[in-house]
Amino acid sequence: MVCNNLWRTLSNSRGGDFDKISLNDIGNYGPLDTALSRYYEQVVRDAADGDEYVERVIRDWVQEKLLTEQGYRGQTRSMPDLPNREKVVSRLEQRYLIRSDSRPSGTTWELSHDRLIDPVLEDNRAWLEKKLPSWRRTAYDWVHSHRDSKYLLDSGQYSEAKVLSRGVKLTQNEEDFLEESRRALDATGRLFAAAAQLVRVKRQVSFLLVAMAVSVLCNLVLLVLLLIGV
Repeated sequence: MVCNNLWRTLSNSRGGDFDKISLNDIGNYGPLDTALSRYYEQVVRDAADGDEYVERVIRDWVQEKLLTEQGYRGQTRSMPDLPNREKVVSRLEQRYLIRSDSRPSGTTWELSHDRLIDPVLEDNRAWLEKKLPSWRRTAYDWVHSHRDSKYLLDSGQYSEAKVLSRGVKLTQNEEDFLEESRRALDATGRLFAAAAQLVRVKRQVSFLLVAMAVSVLCNLVLLVLLLIGV
C-alpha cells in the first residue's frame, strides 16, 4: 500500500519519467503511520472524484461499517449510501484499501489490514476538524455516542447551524441531528411556557387570597363597629 502510494505520488510530481526511488524520497515520505494516513486520504479522495460530500460518506462508511466500536476490523454487506456505490467500492478495492469476500450468502467487505486502523481513525479526525464546522462535528460525536442527548444543540447553536446548513448537502445523520435538536428545543420551550404559566397562576391565586383576606378583615371591622354601636 505504502509503496504503491509512494510510486503514485512521485509519478504525479515527476511526470512518470523517473527511474529510481532514493533514500531521500523514502525519508521525506514520513513514518509508517503517517504514510498510511496519507495513503488512505488519497485513496478516498480519488474514489470520491474530489466531491467532499461523497468523501464524507465514504469516510463514515469505513469507520462505521468496517471498524467496530472496540477498534477492530469488522465486516459489512452494505455499501456506502451513494448512487455510484458499486464504482466507489470497486475503486477502494482496486487500491487495496478494502477487500471483498464473495460467498453464496452474499459479498462482505473489510479493511485490507489491521495496520490501517489507527491511520484511518487519525485521518478521519483530522479531516473532520479541517472540513466541517463545529455543529457538524458535534453531529458526528452524537451519532458515535449512540445519540446521547447531551450533544444536542442549544438555541443559539441550532440557529447558527440552520444558517450554515443552507445550500449544503447533509448526510442523513446530520439531518437527524438537526431534527432531534429542534424537537428537544421545542420540548424545552413547552416546559418553560408551562412553568411561566404556573408562575402566573400562582401570582393570580396569591392576589385573590390577599384580596379575600382584606375583604374578610374589612367585614369583621364593620361587624365590630356595628356591635359596639359606633
